[in-house]
Amino acid sequence: MALLYICLSVCVGAGIILSLKPYWKTGMEFLNRPNRPVSPIFVFLPSAYLIGTLILSWITYFLALAFKNYEKPLFYANTISFVIAVVFLTFLFLSHRERVKRLVYETKKYGISLNIKGTEWFVLISSAVFWTFFICRSLYLDGSYLRVGVSAFSDFGAHLPVIRSFSVGKNFPAQYPHFPDGTMRYHFMFYFMAGNLEFLGLTLPQALNIPSVLSLVSFSMLLYALCVFLRKNSGRRFVLLSVRLP
Repeated sequence: MALLYICLSVCVGAGIILSLKPYWKTGMEFLNRPNRPVSPIFVFLPSAYLIGTLILSWITYFLALAFKNYEKPLFYANTISFVIAVVFLTFLFLSHRERVKRLVYETKKYGISLNIKGTEWFVLISSAVFWTFFICRSLYLDGSYLRVGVSAFSDFGAHLPVIRSFSVGKNFPAQYPHFPDGTMRYHFMFYFMAGNLEFLGLTLPQALNIPSVLSLVSFSMLLYALCVFLRKNSGRRFVLLSVRLP
């Protein structure tokens, strides 16, 4: 169920991006040029993951807050979140039936083509390998023991109880479980997502490591796209300025 939740989040993010296309299309025309510097899918996928997980996690949190007096708030929150996501995606499908049918027809005829360049594959694979090794060596299970990196155990000492307060407890509204002033003012949503993924079936290291790796890989992809875009545009502006000089 946890992996299904992540996939559903990506689909929700993709649906939101496509629904808002008239608003961002003019700002992204550089991706649609014949010699486009970055493949659109290379920007679309990480954007869909980041937007979808953010929105669906907040929906789940507010629903859990509404069911805080029940025995398992996350059960009701996730059930309703799944329904909301499915209804939203169904509405998008019905409102764009012709485009979906054309996409399915083209996929059957030509197959799936990502059209990702060689440098983009390098960024994607290298960042995935690097972040997976780095993250999974910082927190992992060794039998029945939870192993934490030497330089990270002090941080995890504060963060792991927050995750468990969501997955095992009923920390709604969110509060620090071990401080006199329990008000949690910021940066708890990622740990709520990890706690929710643990509630949905992942182990504690998996619930924290998988979204961490996906988020960092998405960041690496978007950072690469931004750097390429700035380099291409700065070079073009330099040429235009040099032509205008007497």
